Amino acid sequence: MRKKRTKVIFIFGPMASGKYTIGRRLSKITGYPLWHNHVFTKTATALMGGKKYSIHDKEFYNQIGKLRTFCLQNIADLHEGIIMTGVYAPGSGDRYVSRLMEINQKGCLDYFFVQLKCPLSKLLDRVTNSSRKRFDRYKIRTKKELISSLARRDILANLPVKCLVIDTGKTTIVESADRILRYSKRKRNSAEPLP
Repeated sequence: MRKKRTKVIFIFGPMASGKYTIGRRLSKITGYPLWHNHVFTKTATALMGGKKYSIHDKEFYNQIGKLRTFCLQNIADLHEGIIMTGVYAPGSGDRYVSRLMEINQKGCLDYFFVQLKCPLSKLLDRVTNSSRKRFDRYKIRTKKELISSLARRDILANLPVKCLVIDTGKTTIVESADRILRYSKRKRNSAEPLP
């Protein structure tokens, strides 16, 4: 097992904010594996019998959280760093961030939280982009689906921990990935809760 701490770059943002695209770019630069939120969605679907679940289903969401937790506890130490993506919403998202902190009680992970922001008008334009069609059935691809998700959960809320905030409506993929890379080169980030 590795003795060195594992760097975990966790990119949160609403649908169509660029999490996967920026994460993929960052993975290419760093060599860290990208544990994109849809990897966990597909795995949870398979483990729960292949039935199509709504991303708003609490049990399904809980199973995804358990998978992520398991991977961080049991697989993360195999890597120098990991890039993870997810959507944050108050309530369930707060419980998940607390769980992340509990996992790190041994002090073997260095979290670098990143929150992607983007004006709603840009999210609505991006959500219909043809590049999203190649993803699984859980990828939101219509304006109606995005508006419905926004109405159900406050996915534009601020993270409850110190983080790097990037407006992807004003920065390119390359600029965003470079900012995250510089941010993650800090010695350590304890990801302290905000006062």
